Amino acid sequence: LISALFQTVIETGCGLHFVMPYGSLIDENRNESVKAALEVEASHLLFIDSDMTFPDNGIMTLASRDKLVIGANYNRRTFPLTSTVKIADENDMLLEVKGKDIPTYPFKCYEVATGFMLIRTEIFKTLEKPWFFFEWDPVREKTIGEDVYFCKKARAKGIDVWCDPTMDIKHIGDYAY
Repeated sequence: LISALFQTVIETGCGLHFVMPYGSLIDENRNESVKAALEVEASHLLFIDSDMTFPDNGIMTLASRDKLVIGANYNRRTFPLTSTVKIADENDMLLEVKGKDIPTYPFKCYEVATGFMLIRTEIFKTLEKPWFFFEWDPVREKTIGEDVYFCKKARAKGIDVWCDPTMDIKHIGDYAY
């Protein structure tokens, strides 16, 4: 992680501002991170969860895509391996993206997890608070995570959500999923 951050600073000349909120509520931690990014007038906010591994050029890869919201493809911490990315069909029904069906290039998606996601901070000025929140989804009949909530809010404001599947990202648990 540290080497990737330093590589990014060296390659871009940009400054970094670290925010590591303390607390057990991830939606509140993400909202606090947004506030901190806006306070220092950061151009981007990068979320990297503590259980993620990524290549040294991963941050630069996301930045090079020049998207308002872009996350990486990686698996949930379960077997069988299942991507955290969802797409919608022509009837707005959510579909999981299966390994062999995942494009090999960046693509628009319905939702992508925030474990490794880059967001331009300008969009937070157009979205109402809270930016991240857990809520009940009557269609899925379960609580949706703060990342799904964020993607839903962004899409409602006409902001495309993108996934970059070109990197080897691992979700660490009992196994590197």
